[in-house]
This record gives sequence, structure tokens and C-alpha cells, in this order.
Amino acid sequence: MNKWWLGILILMLGFSGQAQNRKFLIHLNKQDPFKYDEIAAGAERLDLINLNTQQVCGVVLNGVNSQLSKKLREPLVQDSLLNKICYSGVQTYSTSRYTKRKTWKKEEKNINYALKLNHSRHKMFAAYAFKVDLLDLPGRDKFYCDKRNFDSDLHLYAGHRPKIRNPEHEDYVEPVPLFAKTEQQMVETLLELLESNGCMRNIMSRKFTRIGMAVRMEERSLYRTKRPYMYVVMILSGKQNYHTKKKDKLERMVELEKTYE
Repeated sequence: MNKWWLGILILMLGFSGQAQNRKFLIHLNKQDPFKYDEIAAGAERLDLINLNTQQVCGVVLNGVNSQLSKKLREPLVQDSLLNKICYSGVQTYSTSRYTKRKTWKKEEKNINYALKLNHSRHKMFAAYAFKVDLLDLPGRDKFYCDKRNFDSDLHLYAGHRPKIRNPEHEDYVEPVPLFAKTEQQMVETLLELLESNGCMRNIMSRKFTRIGMAVRMEERSLYRTKRPYMYVVMILSGKQNYHTKKKDKLERMVELEKTYE
């Protein structure tokens, strides 16, 4: 039944010329819900050439819940449907979705559709999309790409491209290879982004109880003078009657106090 309604929605979007939306919904319809194994981040460096996206999501979700644990808060429950929606999003969204808030609002409408079509009980949500820098080098530091040098898997080296390449020359300078961040560094970078874009505030809020995410390595950022990065889509959700329940609880407490007066 859900697929039948989804088919109608896809046709409606097609007539309106919203190809991006149609692509997302078609991809979503082909996916099954799934979950990640949540594990602690390690000290090993990320393999950006063959990035294990499931493991990356697992260590990030563990890192998020570790932050909640430090505040003596209940962990967010990993939601397989949210993971599915995030995965379809990160596989189909255009690059502008990760940089422009205006275009991202359009995707929030699609996420709302997806939650309704799948009869989710947690329809209140907050969704985020962003890019994560994966190069182990401070943001303002210079670097260059040298595909003829294999000391770095990424072919990236610190500083400026040397004019002298002969190792026997007296002015020769040994290239300093650069590498990907470790899992722990990646989690720390992502947590900083969550703090800066307001997502961490919602993570700490009691109105959201579930979380889902997905990542995708941007392959076009590899093997060139460009910082390698991955795309991330994250969704937090909670029940829409959260505020009502909170109000009802307060009202019951007031009524209880009146009975003792």
C-alpha cells in the first residue's frame, strides 16, 4: 500500500518537473531499513579510497551518545527508517543541498513525506546536511597534489609544490606527505560541526529521542589539490505530541496538589 501511494506521489512530482525529488523518492522506495553497529572510534586512519561508510556512521553515532552520557542523558535510539531516508538522501542530493539552507528546506519537505508514507510514529524531526573535511591538516595550511609521488595514499603533501625534484640537488627539500584523519579526529570534527550548526542543541533536547544518519565519500575530492571530504545527512526525530504530554504531566501534578489542599 505504501509503495502504491509512493508511486502516485512520484508521478505528481514528475509532472511538476521536480526531478531531484523524484530521484530521492525512487531511491528510497528501493531501500530496506537497516542499522549500524555502534562502536568506539579508534586511532587508525580512515581509508578514504575505500571508505567504510557503515563503520564511520557507527563510530559517529557512538560519539554522539557518548556526549549525551557525559551530560547524564539517555542515549538516542538508532532508527532504521531514519538511516534508510538519510542513505537515499546522501546518495541523491545535489551538492547545493550541503551548502545552501534555502535548497535544503526543499529536502526537509521530502523527508516529511517519507516519514508520513512509512507511517512513522516519530514525525517531529530536525534534519541536517553538511560536508566534513577528512584531511589531517589545519584548515589554512597550504598543500599540493603530486600524483608521481606515492609516499602519501592521497598524493597530498604539505607546503608549496617544490621547484627542485632531484633528491641529489643541494636545495632539494623532502616532501611531507599528508594523510586522512583518524576515526577519533573525524568524530571530533563532526561533533564541532554539530555544535556550530545548532544540531547539538537538538541532540541534547529531550524532545528528540531517535537518530539516523548516512555518509558518502566525495570521490571528486580525491587525487587533486583539494581537501578530501564526505557528505553527511543526519535526522533527529521525536513524537509530535511531546509538548502535549509534557503539558498534561504538569496539569496532572497541579491537580494532584489540589487534592491535598
